[in-house]
Amino acid sequence: MELYDHSARALKAVNPRLRVGGPSTAQAAWADAFIQHCSEKRVPVDFVSSHVYGNDKSEDIFGTHEDIPRDRMVCRAIKKVHDQIASSVMPTLPLIWSEFNASYKNEPEVTDAAYMGPWLADTLRQCDGLTEMMSYWTFSDVFEEQGVVKTPFYGGFGLIAAGGIPKPAFNTFKLLHELGDQRIELNSDSALLTRKKDGSLVLVLWNYAPLRRKDQRGASREVQRSAREKSVDFDRRSETW
Repeated sequence: MELYDHSARALKAVNPRLRVGGPSTAQAAWADAFIQHCSEKRVPVDFVSSHVYGNDKSEDIFGTHEDIPRDRMVCRAIKKVHDQIASSVMPTLPLIWSEFNASYKNEPEVTDAAYMGPWLADTLRQCDGLTEMMSYWTFSDVFEEQGVVKTPFYGGFGLIAAGGIPKPAFNTFKLLHELGDQRIELNSDSALLTRKKDGSLVLVLWNYAPLRRKDQRGASREVQRSAREKSVDFDRRSETW
């Protein structure tokens, strides 16, 4: 807290328009205590920030022994901090989620796999409205924490593998970028429906399958696409359409 106090006051002394916030913690920690501290000590604060990963443990984030699935952890943690802000003495502070991914480890079967497409799409669907912004960690697999990259696919966190190769998460963002700017309510955990400014509707579908043994496959899913009950079958793998 003392480090933040000195930093925030120094930045505001240079230019009061500079936005500064915190506590920039891992595992959704300390947000409530941080807000209370800033209020009591009258320390400048413009936003709350933290980060989490899909394979973080519930003991570290919620103090419970729940078995929270990888596809639910990120937004559960974000909602925890969102609710802490809402019930605090500064309920209008924006929430900036500065880092998230499905794994904090190097797991090629997760971050280099087709699994990431549906995982990312559904995570963004769940988190919509809970934060002002979210930052996927990270853009490139080539960065200092991982050392020298020896193979293009080592389970890195990036959207782009070494050699400029787009990974499934990159293609998911590319696909979602085609959505409209108005979300339409949809009773589905596997789709997003939006409207563009010209009035056209844009629908994105995915079929999330939890990680299993290599000899196991996810369930098929059927989607109705017209009143005449024409349908399309998803492949049994995780895919994003």
